[in-house]
Amino acid sequence: MKNLEKLSLLNISKSFFIKDKKIDVLNDVNLDVSPGEFVSIIGPSGCGKSTLLKLIIGLSSQTAGSILLGGHELQYSTHDIGIVFQEARLFPWLSVYKNITFGLENKQLSEDDKNDVQKHIKLVGLESFADAYPSQLSGGMQQRVSIARALISHPKVLLLDEPFGALDAITRIHMQQEITRIWQTEKSTILLVTHDIDEAIFLSDRVIVMSNRPATIKKIIPVELPRPRDRNGYDFLLLRKKIYKEFFDEIEIPFSFNI
Repeated sequence: MKNLEKLSLLNISKSFFIKDKKIDVLNDVNLDVSPGEFVSIIGPSGCGKSTLLKLIIGLSSQTAGSILLGGHELQYSTHDIGIVFQEARLFPWLSVYKNITFGLENKQLSEDDKNDVQKHIKLVGLESFADAYPSQLSGGMQQRVSIARALISHPKVLLLDEPFGALDAITRIHMQQEITRIWQTEKSTILLVTHDIDEAIFLSDRVIVMSNRPATIKKIIPVELPRPRDRNGYDFLLLRKKIYKEFFDEIEIPFSFNI
């Protein structure tokens, strides 16, 4: 396994001010993510899930607490952390190849770099589109480019911030299968934020359920299902119901199934 460093969130809190009014977003979040683990974070809309990823990648800073990688304070000047957002955020004037090489931040690519770019283009299944521009790609293909760009620097941790949220249902399922394949090939540590409970179960080793704001970890649910996973299997449905109850334990779930 290439990643030998655990990601640790220690007593993370985050607050900010709107017109002199303090808004508490995160409160005392503690989480360890093991090397090579796939963890999903779900929770109510606006509870701070994406904010947590922004703290890890260094786009914002925590009010309190520490973020460690391999037991050391995370350094944001390195390529230790990669991120893919809901929108592909590609440069429209650059080809697929050049969008991916942008992740290397090198003016002059070595032969090893060029071979690595070709490897990642193949990894995301875009060999025939290396010279295409974003406008010539579907939404799912654009997200594949974003994933390849995030992976090209070989990050120890890959953050996925609702990367399939804007895709249609069929493309989304296909991309879930693709990210599973990529994760198993790259052996990356992945932290995914999603609103889709089925997606979290299908992809993850563990599902982290966040509370309402100020959010803390309400429940950690292991997903001990064999891969590839059957979305209609008994154990999958049982786990889905368990997670739904974390959200709707005080109201009637708006659907039912016999399990």
